Amino acid sequence: MIRTDSRTDGQLLAAFLERRDEEAFEVLVGRHESLVLSVCGRVLRDEHGARDAAQAAFLVLARKAAALDLRRPLGPWLHHVAYGIAVSARREREARRRREHSVMADFKPSSPANDPDLRERLDRELDSLPEKYRRPLILFHLEGKSLAETAATLGSAEGTVGAWLSRGRELLRERLVRRGAGALTGTALVGFLAREAEAHPAGWGFARAAAKAATGGSVPASVLQLTKGALTMLLLAKVKVAFLALSAAGAFWAVNAALGTASPALPQGSTLVAPPLSLAAVGAALPSETPLAFEAFEAEPSIFAASSDLIGHWKLDDEKGSTAAADASGRGANGKVVGTVAFVPGKLGGALQVDGKGGYVELPETEELDKVQDGNYSVAAWFKPEGVPEGKDADNNAAYGILIKTGWHTGLSYSADKKFAMTHWLATDKPLEPTWVGAGAWDQDYEPGEWYHLVGVVDRGAGTVKLYLNGDEKGSADFTANAPTRKYERVSWKIGIASPGAPSYAWPAKGLIDDARIYSKALSAAEVKGLYEGK
Repeated sequence: MIRTDSRTDGQLLAAFLERRDEEAFEVLVGRHESLVLSVCGRVLRDEHGARDAAQAAFLVLARKAAALDLRRPLGPWLHHVAYGIAVSARREREARRRREHSVMADFKPSSPANDPDLRERLDRELDSLPEKYRRPLILFHLEGKSLAETAATLGSAEGTVGAWLSRGRELLRERLVRRGAGALTGTALVGFLAREAEAHPAGWGFARAAAKAATGGSVPASVLQLTKGALTMLLLAKVKVAFLALSAAGAFWAVNAALGTASPALPQGSTLVAPPLSLAAVGAALPSETPLAFEAFEAEPSIFAASSDLIGHWKLDDEKGSTAAADASGRGANGKVVGTVAFVPGKLGGALQVDGKGGYVELPETEELDKVQDGNYSVAAWFKPEGVPEGKDADNNAAYGILIKTGWHTGLSYSADKKFAMTHWLATDKPLEPTWVGAGAWDQDYEPGEWYHLVGVVDRGAGTVKLYLNGDEKGSADFTANAPTRKYERVSWKIGIASPGAPSYAWPAKGLIDDARIYSKALSAAEVKGLYEGK
């Protein structure tokens, strides 16, 4: 039954919410128990403790089911919750010096990928990866879905998901190496992930028990304690959750304090209402002892609200014409493709390909984008130049405009001498004679054909312009703190060109541009590093 049921996870959860369908919940547990048990087993290295933590994870699912977006894949969410529960349970066990259970089978230490500690490091580093890498890695490597199935689950193109998997594996490998995994190669990591996916096949025999517990059956006190701790920490985490729509804030606090009756409303468009769960009595059933010292963990990063400082984010992934330059920040600043461009596989999914003949993306003249340079701001993009700019001389069109505000060009560029620069213009008492302030990567030639991550940061309060390349600061320039910026009025930002049609200083780019962003803040060095690493 579990293997042949054709309903999606969302449909199974809907059946459970609507009529407390025990069979539907059992199918869900059967689908994901291998993933959840593996996570708990790696962290706890104790079969009995792992089973308790895994059952608690599914009870948390039963309690929070009505708050989930039924369209999203369930595996990554369960991995995150199970890891938090297992880490907290292990800390409590160690604190009380209860090492009574037999250790789960260790790998032989014949290679870095066979290090027993690597098994726990895997989930810690996997859980901290950016969502767009974490989700496909879990679905593809730990849940055993094919590339096509993973892409369908995520609603993205196979090429895009393949790029995410490649970049995600490399980020995960780098982090594991930094954590002491030794000379862990990409091939060894893939093999290790394959072994972990097969370590706990479905059939530990608690799918039916978990379903019965979720619909009113008895639950061991140890599992109840884990469940209550997990729900408490999910509640206390920062409420930056887009899918938690509260019918009333007061009711939310009261219900969760008692682990009570009605769950938050279902996603928009659903009319299902969850009847009370038997877990309402969890608080009363718990032993009167010090509660677990749970590690605070938030719901998976995908549900966080967009940063209020990110006023434009153009992933340049989509190949569907008018939506190709859609703004992913939620601000509605969708760009417009002008001229001939193409969308091809890029650094992070798809990328904008410009041929140096004038095709580009024009960003809208919104209030935020028009005035962003008047305060602190940052611009960022991945760029892979093709060849070097050609022009009359180094002062006019011998440059590529990457992310530029037209007219006394402010932003990121690549010059004919293979250098990158970030430019900011200051106002003077003569409007036609502004003062140039810029920072550049002057230390070496940056050859065409390579991907470079660029971030330009202007901090008007500190009076600095900085350029970061691949996460590291490469150049800085100073100006008088809070000096006024040259006025641009309503002039648009552009991706792939500086001034279309201009006889000089047009700067049409040639190459690939990916993941362009504009922030209304001066990003810190740590934030820039995180952005480069995909956070």
